[in-house]
This record gives sequence, structure tokens and C-alpha cells, in this order.
Amino acid sequence: MTSGGHWLGVPSSDRPDSGPGRHSLRMLLRPHHLPMRLRLHAERLIIRGDAEEMGLRSLDGRSPLPWPWQAARFGITAADHADLQAGAAAVWVVLRPYSRHPRDYLCLYERDQQRWQALGASSCIPVGPGLLGGRPSAATSGPAALLVPGRGGASMAGAWRADKGATCRPTGSGWIVAETFRVSAEVQEVRVGPRRINVPGHGYFVVVWRSTLRHFPSARPPITCLDSSGTVLTRLNAGEYVDSATLESTAGI
Repeated sequence: MTSGGHWLGVPSSDRPDSGPGRHSLRMLLRPHHLPMRLRLHAERLIIRGDAEEMGLRSLDGRSPLPWPWQAARFGITAADHADLQAGAAAVWVVLRPYSRHPRDYLCLYERDQQRWQALGASSCIPVGPGLLGGRPSAATSGPAALLVPGRGGASMAGAWRADKGATCRPTGSGWIVAETFRVSAEVQEVRVGPRRINVPGHGYFVVVWRSTLRHFPSARPPITCLDSSGTVLTRLNAGEYVDSATLESTAGI
């Protein structure tokens, strides 16, 4: 053992600089252990941290996590969708995405006076390792893999004003709804209504929209998946839960 460290529970007779019969109760602490302790402490903070704040930072164009915890192993915003015209946004946050026990949150937001206001996040559920791995292939898994729906969440628009005790009537009515989807490797472009959505390499994307109280949640815009040549592979119309490719493959059953 080199000098510079402190020993815990080691007989002093085993130490070259001590006499017999003496023990040290000091913990082994060396300078190069400090970064490791900081990383472990940071991970504990991120696990208990506020996923909604990470989503807000991402919507504002900043890193989801402040320095020095910006490494992707602590947490990432895996997918997001912001509709400025509707004043709604959703961010899918994954904490410790490359660990054995990643956790994810679907966070919803409302636009008010040039600022995003958090409306809440869906409860986290444990997911397995490899969450953000490679996309499935529809050629081997079948047409149902072209567009796979995931989890969803909804929050009453303007609910944050009631929490703050405001007396004014919310500018937005109804619900803000979001759903996650995953596309196969054959899909190169996704259109939500007339808008194009950038799909990350892992294939997950989020769709957010406003829905009225009377027609919840049928106001979801249509979703169209295209290949690299612009050919439509499958389509999910508003209010439907089974896409066209799956319907065509099961029409003869």
C-alpha cells in the first residue's frame, strides 16, 4: 500500500509505519476516489430528480441535465414533439437509459406567454435493458412492426393555473394528450398530419395534440409512415388504433 491513504480496521502490525497492537479507524480515502463518489452521488440525485425539469430544458434548447452531469448515462430526452400552433408539447425522458434498470417518464407541457409550463408526467414503470437498441425489421417480424403504439398520457389543459390559485379562465380548454410510437427499420420518414417528425435512430417518437372534452381523445392527427423513396408503408388515421398495414395483413383471416 502506497502512502497517502488512511486505513480502516487493518491491524497496525500489517502497516509498515506502525507499531504492534494498534488499529486505525479511519476510512481509506484517496484523491482518485473523489470523482467516483461524485458520479455515484450524481446518479442518486438523477434517479430522484425532476424529469419534468429535464423536459423543460430540452424544449428551451438546453442540455437536459446541467454540468457536470450531462453524460447520457445519467439521463436523456429520448423523443419529443412540440406543436407551437396548438401550444402543446411532450417529452419522453429516460433516466439511466443504458443501465440494467432504466426508468422513463412521459412529460406534458402547455405554452403560455412564450413559456412552457409543466402539466405533469405519467408514472414511471421499470423497463428492461436495451430499451434504445436497434429498430425491429418488418421484413422478419411482419407488418405489425411497421408502427407499434406505446404508452400514452393526458392532462387537463390549464391545470397549472388552478394549482397556483389564479382566478382567470385558462386560455386552453380540454386535454393535452400524447402517445409514443416505434417504427421499424424500413420507415425513414414519419408525418403527423401535414408536419414531418424527425425519428431518432432507436425508432421511438412522440405525438402530442389537443383534444376537446367532448371528443377525447379522437382528435389525434393521422400518422403516416414512408420509406426512403416516399412510398407510404402504413397509416394510422385519427381515432384509430390499428394501422393500415396490420389491417391489410389480417383482412383474410
